[in-house]
Amino acid sequence: MQRDLTRATFLFVSFALLGALTSCAPGSSPSASEDAAAPSPTPTLKSFDPPTRFSTTGVHLPDAVSDGKVTLGGKVVGSLPVVLKGTTAYIAAADSMQVVDTRSGRGLLTVAPSYASTVSNDTGVNESPIQAPGLTVVDGKTLAITPFAVSVPGHGTSSGYDAVQIVAVDTTLNQQAWTATFPDIPGSAWGESGMGLAVTLLGVDGTIAVISVTTEDHSSVYAFDLSARKLVWQQDNFMAMTLAAGNVIGSGGASASSSYTRQQVTALNISTGHQSWSALDVYGLQASTASPTLVAIAANDYNSGDSFFKLLNATTGATVQTWSSDGTDTTTCTFDDIDTTVCSGSSTVLAINPTTGATLWQLPDAATNRIAPTVTDVWHGLIYGTTPNGPVVLDAKTGKDRNDTPGVAPSLVDSNVALALDPAGTDNSIHAYAAIG
Repeated sequence: MQRDLTRATFLFVSFALLGALTSCAPGSSPSASEDAAAPSPTPTLKSFDPPTRFSTTGVHLPDAVSDGKVTLGGKVVGSLPVVLKGTTAYIAAADSMQVVDTRSGRGLLTVAPSYASTVSNDTGVNESPIQAPGLTVVDGKTLAITPFAVSVPGHGTSSGYDAVQIVAVDTTLNQQAWTATFPDIPGSAWGESGMGLAVTLLGVDGTIAVISVTTEDHSSVYAFDLSARKLVWQQDNFMAMTLAAGNVIGSGGASASSSYTRQQVTALNISTGHQSWSALDVYGLQASTASPTLVAIAANDYNSGDSFFKLLNATTGATVQTWSSDGTDTTTCTFDDIDTTVCSGSSTVLAINPTTGATLWQLPDAATNRIAPTVTDVWHGLIYGTTPNGPVVLDAKTGKDRNDTPGVAPSLVDSNVALALDPAGTDNSIHAYAAIG
């Protein structure tokens, strides 16, 4: 299942990277011109699982990585539209997916949907809704998949229509594997401009990809079988937000603009689309995956108006943990893919047990004169972030500093590379930095 989303996603939604030998016939040697034309060898990167130190010399990545994800002030907002495999980055944009070698920055492939995209790459001043491709194994092949909003033209007496097209790339060959297209629910026109339109891959469970489609007044969710390449089920008027424990978590009867509409946190079974449970009367709902079995809920009580942050059991909807909130801070929870969930806001970081929701530790801690870092990523037992003292790496299980001079603060990391802003602050683009320890 992809990281959310989650990365996480989210956060998704929930976070691995990996010469040519020229021979000559006896008595022969390459000419000077042949030697000069030979490409420079791509450096081999070592793997560290997890890494705690990175080179400070980076490789510039395409603008699609940072567009709408980095503010003018040099802050990364939301999750990067990238998934890593080996030393390769798969990058989603509104109208294409790029495949890039993170060691050299060299583009390996660019694929686009077979119909015109109805979403603009120009995100203006708003955070880009573009999310990372999904990475999943289907019929023995590892695929990177991205959904696109497209406009299928009419022909003859048949009218054109708006649709979702999934593009799949074989990550072994780095070649396009296939595309699959399905129409949006009839009567839910997206409009010519595509304003407010977002088509989001929430994640993949087994071979089923869950995709949400939202506009300013429309929300739908689709479950698509990547092996059979067919739509399994679809639900209109459902604002899908994240996946956990075999369920799609969101709000029924909600649209993208329903900030003050009465909502219930609702779970739909990923395989069938049937409702698994519903809980709470709220408004302003935000949901993200906190662990394979927990979902994080930020909302306001519909009756009292009080803001809160809760952890719910994603299988039953039962409340596991509750914190009060002033409604101004955005808290995100990220599972480290092993045994710890890290929740962070603008001034607080705490680690919780990903099954019980019990708090393991929390920062800041006045008793030990320690401040809370700004968390940039969490992966394989480590927390990456920054403080006024610079980048830092913490142990997710204990909260102790593991390295206070890691070089960069990754927004996305794996065993070979960190994707991060230039620590020298020379520009607002994302670079790839090799893991060196």
